[in-house]
Amino acid sequence: MGRGTRFPRISTEIAEANDFVNIATATETVVKATSGILATVVINGGTMGAITIYHGTVVGGVKIATIAAPSAGMVLPYGVHCPNGITVVTAAATDITVTYL
Repeated sequence: MGRGTRFPRISTEIAEANDFVNIATATETVVKATSGILATVVINGGTMGAITIYHGTVVGGVKIATIAAPSAGMVLPYGVHCPNGITVVTAAATDITVTYL
């Protein structure tokens, strides 16, 4: 990367997120089945348990993150491009909101 190389600001991508999915059970959820950007994960409450985020539409694909110890009020910005979709697995009835583009 040379001088003057400009990168998009993650906060801009997060601010522009206009789609969301709320998950409140222990489940596997395909958040987006096509190309998109994972913007944020917001921990709202519920029974806390591990949350695993995958790039793709199947569990076992490329893992983006594991949130091992979530707590209510956490806002986790990602800004990650996921050309093959986004899948979220919640191990407990953790109430979360996932925003994406």
